[in-house]
Amino acid sequence: MALSAAIVALGLTLSSTGADAISSYNSASTSCGAIKSAVNRLGAILVMWTSSRTGNLNYKRIVRNAGYCNANQTTAATSVPAANTKRCTVYHCVSRRAYDPFD
Repeated sequence: MALSAAIVALGLTLSSTGADAISSYNSASTSCGAIKSAVNRLGAILVMWTSSRTGNLNYKRIVRNAGYCNANQTTAATSVPAANTKRCTVYHCVSRRAYDPFD
């Protein structure tokens, strides 16, 4: 009985660790260096900011490398605003077809 309870507990522990939540950062209060440090440490993060033109909430998932993208994706440079600059250059996932029309 104790062994089966331990197996169930182990199964629940393993299944709950597979869907970790992505860390999010408000770019208005986070420097470019801190954003880059977080993505290097965590692999992928969500950066959110309010558009100065529309007032809408924008967000972008940025990644350390293509290993954090889907199999049919690669990375491309993009920029997000940060507390200390309007353009913090980072990477995000894009379709491989955008770069290889024969893929």
